[in-house]
Amino acid sequence: MKSPAPCLVRHSGVAKPQRPPLPGLLLVGLLAVPGVLVAATPSIQIDGLNATQLQNARAFLGLSGLKCDTAQWRLQSALDKAPQEITQGLQALGHYRPKISGGQLKREAGCWSVNYRVDPGTPVKLAEVDVQIQGEASDDRRFARLLRDLPLKPGQVLNHGAYEDLKTQLLSLASQRGYFEARFSDHRLLIKPSSGQAWVHLRLQSGSRYRFGQISYQQEGLNEALLRRYEDFEPDEPFSTNKLNRFQQALMASNYFDNVMVKPQQDRASKRVNLEVELTGRKQLAYGIGLGFSTDEGPRASFDFEKRYVNKRGHRFRTSGKLSAIGGNLISSYAIPLDDPTQEWLTFSGQFEQEETDSSDRYTFSLGAKMTSDLGNNWLQTLALDLMHEEYEVGSLKDHATPLVPSISWEQTRRKGRNLIREGHQFKLKLAAAPVDFSNGSRFVQAEGSAFWIGTPWENGRILARGQLGATWAEDAERLSVSHRFFAGGDRSIRGYDFESLGPKNPSGEVIGGTYLAVASLEYEHRVLSDWAVAAFVDSGNAYDDDLNDIYTGVGLGLRWFSPIGPIKLDLAHPLDDPDNDFRVHLSIGPEF
Repeated sequence: MKSPAPCLVRHSGVAKPQRPPLPGLLLVGLLAVPGVLVAATPSIQIDGLNATQLQNARAFLGLSGLKCDTAQWRLQSALDKAPQEITQGLQALGHYRPKISGGQLKREAGCWSVNYRVDPGTPVKLAEVDVQIQGEASDDRRFARLLRDLPLKPGQVLNHGAYEDLKTQLLSLASQRGYFEARFSDHRLLIKPSSGQAWVHLRLQSGSRYRFGQISYQQEGLNEALLRRYEDFEPDEPFSTNKLNRFQQALMASNYFDNVMVKPQQDRASKRVNLEVELTGRKQLAYGIGLGFSTDEGPRASFDFEKRYVNKRGHRFRTSGKLSAIGGNLISSYAIPLDDPTQEWLTFSGQFEQEETDSSDRYTFSLGAKMTSDLGNNWLQTLALDLMHEEYEVGSLKDHATPLVPSISWEQTRRKGRNLIREGHQFKLKLAAAPVDFSNGSRFVQAEGSAFWIGTPWENGRILARGQLGATWAEDAERLSVSHRFFAGGDRSIRGYDFESLGPKNPSGEVIGGTYLAVASLEYEHRVLSDWAVAAFVDSGNAYDDDLNDIYTGVGLGLRWFSPIGPIKLDLAHPLDDPDNDFRVHLSIGPEF
């Protein structure tokens, strides 16, 4: 049994046509201009094939490259070869015994045409697919998974491109897993056209798997001990390009370096991959200012100052501030990297915040410390301790509170995409308590949770669903500080209502905030252009004290621009439970999470 003559096919088993069609718009334009003639082109008609077969047959056909004025001897030569070339194109897709008729040359209107009738016949099918991994990789779980889910299976129509793809896939996986000396000891595709059968025999000799060796760093400014905490592997661990890439990406994301170059060096004698890491440091100081707008806050200005590394241990200092129509803040922090500096930090901070809304005024000072740890599976845990002092006025009550608040929180974020998240979710849960208050505030225990989910049911559609729940058990709810009360309404709460305008009211009808919160939102976006979408949404819920008797709902339509800085959302929302207002415009800028 002999294999057929080599066939040129793309990795998909489908070759591209040699000559793209004339764009329709240009053709229409030429026809519309008086005095402009469209040059005649040859007509090659091939009947009896499906789209894939026709594309491959035309790709192999030498006639496709000839013009109307081609010399007769050259045209005849191409006609003589055409049946064989059509056959080669079909063989690449498993059709080894096609029947081809026609092929008579016709000349008319200053050019030529030719018609073929092709019956591709019964395709050759795979009778056996025998793929074996020999050597150290025979026990590798990734190869075991590939063998379990082989793209070639007995009974499938033979496709030469798929066969070549499988060979490439095996060698690529071997390289990714550190089998740098892998080779095929046997790679045969046996075909018997008379019986319509084909046999695949592949033997991959993997050789030994290389391991991570020594790592050397070329940089200035940071201790090597800090850099080694970014290594996602141990010395002598089996090599993996995935781990190597994660290591490089972690160094880039550290914000310490402008450029990270990792050079693997294979040592064939020791079967080790030594790494040379060249790091170019970023400027130590960074400054930034910004302007923005949202319906909740109005126009706002912000600044940010960061000392990216205070010392060689990678400690950081940062100060940021914001000023808006409803208040502002000033925050300073000092952060220390821990065992896993990609996620784990110990941060000390001081903060001042002033906020004035339609329902409350407050001045808050706080000093705090928090430690963030990586729990795995994209979960982060944060332990925090904050000492706060808040002067506040809500309704007719003017008071102050100085609680000591320990807390623990968990967060998981997963997403595909940056500016436009196609799929993803974010879960948050926080437990906090104030076992002591050093002034006139109430002791309390509080739980907060939120979920945000984004899905793409089809190509141009996104569904966004979010929910928020909160509960507070206070010794005296009337003496609870404003920053620990729940309010609803606004861009990221219930659209159609003013920022923090919903919640329990005092006898004078003033919103004073509640001890419970329940809010839900459902939104559908449909993309109409590459970076533009329209949306429809419904938000519902409220903040309350005892029972959720008053549920407020807002519905509306929106316009989305997925800009380089994140989604810009313009919404026109109608409050169903506020007869005094017909519509409210909401504008928000920035990522969903």
